[in-house]
Amino acid sequence: MSGPADGTGAPGSASTSPTADEGRLQRVHPLSPLLRGGIVVVAMLVAGGRQLLEGGTLDWPLLGVGAVVVAVVAWGALSWWVMRFRIGTQTLLIESGILVRRSRRIRLDRVQAVEVQQPFLARLLGMAELAIETAGSGTEATLAYLRVDHARRLRAELLERAAAAGSPSRSGAAPAPGSAPVAVTDGAGGEPGLHQAPVDPLGDRVVAPEPAPELLHQVPPGRLMLSQLVRTAPLVMVVLGLVGVTVMLALDQPMGITVLVPAAIAVASVVGNGFVGQYNFRLSRTSQRLAVHAGLFDVRSQSIPVGRIQGVVVHEPLVWRWLGWCEVKVTVAGVEQHSDDSARLTTTLLPVIDRGAGVRLTGSVLGDSDLVGAPLQPGPPAARWLDPLGWRIQAVGVGADLLATRRGVLDLRTDVAPRHKVQSVGLRQGPVQRRLGLATLHIHLPPGPVDPEARHRQADEVWALALSASAAVAPAPGVPGDAP
Repeated sequence: MSGPADGTGAPGSASTSPTADEGRLQRVHPLSPLLRGGIVVVAMLVAGGRQLLEGGTLDWPLLGVGAVVVAVVAWGALSWWVMRFRIGTQTLLIESGILVRRSRRIRLDRVQAVEVQQPFLARLLGMAELAIETAGSGTEATLAYLRVDHARRLRAELLERAAAAGSPSRSGAAPAPGSAPVAVTDGAGGEPGLHQAPVDPLGDRVVAPEPAPELLHQVPPGRLMLSQLVRTAPLVMVVLGLVGVTVMLALDQPMGITVLVPAAIAVASVVGNGFVGQYNFRLSRTSQRLAVHAGLFDVRSQSIPVGRIQGVVVHEPLVWRWLGWCEVKVTVAGVEQHSDDSARLTTTLLPVIDRGAGVRLTGSVLGDSDLVGAPLQPGPPAARWLDPLGWRIQAVGVGADLLATRRGVLDLRTDVAPRHKVQSVGLRQGPVQRRLGLATLHIHLPPGPVDPEARHRQADEVWALALSASAAVAPAPGVPGDAP
């Protein structure tokens, strides 16, 4: 039996100690083994049934494969039976394992996000899974599968208890006398969770109604499809494919189709992934969290703690700039970053929106920050020797509480970082830059899509920017260490 690195006791102690956590042990849904291996089982049943309907008999290879399938299903059923979990005030306990028993205790104060995922087969049966992410560990645990309403209730409960466990005033404290759990919402579509409300002496609950989550933005399917079609990457693929076909026809070579088909497949893949992953995208807000919900086949719901947003990047592809559109992404501290953006909602705040509305909405959800409060200053003329196409676009701005940079030619991006979120700054100066009296400033944030960089600026200006940015990360008086 083994326990997690961040556990708070000996392995398995939570299941035997009555004071370790309260609550009862629960199991996932009995259909979980079927959903995990459902495709294989269905394929075998279809193959065997077809053979019998055609008047044949089940031959030995098919019987052998069927026996393997039965064994796999039996193993899955036994795994389901021994897998149990319990949500306490401080930890989440998960017990699993047949031959080797495993007991994991996940500290709730380390939970960063709880995502409700609905793969296609699970969605058909009204099921979902919970993916629990902790600081520095990515996806720490997955509870699969649960009824959708049950999964949403558990997510709300986990978020509520994680917030309570992370509060210095409530961490480790028992519920106050005269209180009882009542249903509240967690900002992800109105799913109920647990909250403490006062109870009168007769036992009647006095519950203040929780406001419904505020819907901030919803992307229409038509605009989403058009936005994916006119992104820079698909357009470049189409242009290259057409150029290749034109060259082949001009040379009287019957190879045009071999160039056009790969380009068409690539475009369909990029556009299809973006459309399917962000279909019916909705952004909602409560007092402490943002919630995003999207997906055509695999429906996902994700909560984003506003206080952990480290920066914002506004993307404007070439055609989007003509249409007045933009895309807004964020970096969230402590959440693992994935390469597949269509399968990961945490970094996408607004997949497509009018630029003015996107800037205002992003500023409002980040605490009424003025994203345009840092006026951008263009680069010096000497920068054209290093970046002849983009030197006029590159800009940097320093506001009272924000740092902003802009760069890009085909895909214009504006990175904005609150000054108090900056971790460190770095200055780079190559030999050509030294010759021209230029330098580049890097502003370091946690890993994510936001990457502020002021390229090819005057060296004295870069030093002034570095000192100004580092003032936001200097240690407090009495703390050992020097400012960056």
